[in-house]
Amino acid sequence: MTGSTFARYQEIAWRRGHATPTSRLIAEEIAIALSYNGSTHAVMMATPADLEDFGIGFTLTEGIVARAGEIGSIEVIPGESASRCECGSTATAQGRWLRGGGP
Repeated sequence: MTGSTFARYQEIAWRRGHATPTSRLIAEEIAIALSYNGSTHAVMMATPADLEDFGIGFTLTEGIVARAGEIGSIEVIPGESASRCECGSTATAQGRWLRGGGP
């Protein structure tokens, strides 16, 4: 996904006893479905930047693989309000993924 991962919103702040027009940067987030070999494992909210890294980090942290090398492929499929991060496994991890087990 290209473009900014934040938006500027106008607001009125109360400062030193007066209303002052100002703006604030707010991170934009979308739903990210993390799928493994075609089956969705989790849906997380995240900024739409660096989704490949997000997918690798999530997969390692959740113990779905023992090493990043067990992730055979990652494909990010963008959407308007949600994206999917499809992870494919190496042959080593394939059996564990199908059984729902970790490393």
